[in-house]
Amino acid sequence: MGVVAQRSFLLAGALCLAIPIGLAPAQVPQSKIHLFRGGHLELTSRLHLATRADCGYILSNGQVLPSLSADQNPAFLHLVNRPQVRLRTLVPYSIDAATFVDLTGEASRGVLDATSSYRASDAEISGPRVQARIGLAEFLEGFQLVVPAGGFRLAFGYENTLAGNLRATIVGSRTRVSTLVESAGTTTPVVLNALLDAESDLAVRVRNTHLVASTRIARRTIFGLQLTRQTLELRLRGQVRADATMLYAGLEHAFNDPSAPWPTDLSQELDVDIRGAGISLRAGVWHLLTKSTVVDASIRVAGATECKGKVFLVQNRIPALNLDGLLLGEEDAEILEPARLKLTQLTLTERVQPKTYGGARLTSPVELRLGFLSVARRASGAFAAQAYVGELGFQYGPTLLAARPRWKLHGTLSYGRAFTTLSLTSLELFTQGAGRYVRDIRQGLGAPQWAFGLAWQRGPWTVVQYLRLLPVPNLALTLTLIF
Repeated sequence: MGVVAQRSFLLAGALCLAIPIGLAPAQVPQSKIHLFRGGHLELTSRLHLATRADCGYILSNGQVLPSLSADQNPAFLHLVNRPQVRLRTLVPYSIDAATFVDLTGEASRGVLDATSSYRASDAEISGPRVQARIGLAEFLEGFQLVVPAGGFRLAFGYENTLAGNLRATIVGSRTRVSTLVESAGTTTPVVLNALLDAESDLAVRVRNTHLVASTRIARRTIFGLQLTRQTLELRLRGQVRADATMLYAGLEHAFNDPSAPWPTDLSQELDVDIRGAGISLRAGVWHLLTKSTVVDASIRVAGATECKGKVFLVQNRIPALNLDGLLLGEEDAEILEPARLKLTQLTLTERVQPKTYGGARLTSPVELRLGFLSVARRASGAFAAQAYVGELGFQYGPTLLAARPRWKLHGTLSYGRAFTTLSLTSLELFTQGAGRYVRDIRQGLGAPQWAFGLAWQRGPWTVVQYLRLLPVPNLALTLTLIF
């Protein structure tokens, strides 16, 4: 959420923990870290990207032609000759991220590097103990009902296109940091002690509901049209709970003291709930060149999804804590600035009022597709090329997170009941207006997708097993009942 997320949690964590991030000061600062214990960090991530697992069209000899799928071109819906119901499910899983990388070790090395310029001679430094699990929790991906009606084929469907959840919890993180102040001709240390617990929960869901119709416009040419309503739901909740004290001249002064004559609140809270809907239209045709050759083309255009909702933010900070120095890597930065410490109000805090926005905007690119299929006795090969105009972007206020696809090449091979698909998308990831504490990025990359499938018919049922290896591994099962 751009400014909101940065200033409520990145800054809040640094505020309460006084964690120095990547500094390289030219002189040794007076601020010293005596204790940093990262506590326990638990991360849970679940991500679902629609597989659209489909075997396309099945010939009378059982051979599958997966490229002839209405998910690729609505005109292919016309290949359905009898009413059918299709249900697509996913197999959930969960994996310990420690299987692939030592997150605790990486976090400890990061903390040691970041604190190197501030460690006191008796410093006790240890990174967080990290536990992370990644997986897939979504079970129902979608369904579709297809009904032939005279010279038309009509379909109604629902799809969970994207579902993601990221939950982070920090428990028992402790920090002790000191600086030196001059008063009445003497130099005296001021020590900040802090204990932090924090949690955040981000959930994103994109759902599609679609209507599809197809009809014959020439002896060997079919036309199809798909109208889709896309809904976006974004929910972000977070809270930071900090207990802290300032020690000066043998006296300890506590924050979060309701009886204090000045503000001492260190609470941080964020609650975002944004929802919206948009419409897209896809039109396509396919033409039978010969008995074994098919060409198809389609275009998809989409309007912007305007999202509205609430953004509630509470953020408090310690004025003497130099957040800019910590997060921007300023030279000679102090963790606690002696000049900003009021010795008569050591626990003074101030409420920060960053600008928030009541809505967001999701945009989609125009997509142009051209495909070719050749069928042999038991095998088939298909190739499709897609070009894009525009970007897939999420904008909140001045902050834009976007992916700008350029082209996509998609190949499919099948033999009998088995098939495999491989595609490569060229795109550019970039951000704009991410804020003072996060640099804008612009990175080009190639995104591969790779999957295997197996399909067979048993009476009125068609069953498709679909294993996707890239980009998000998962196993899907599609059941189609033909009436």
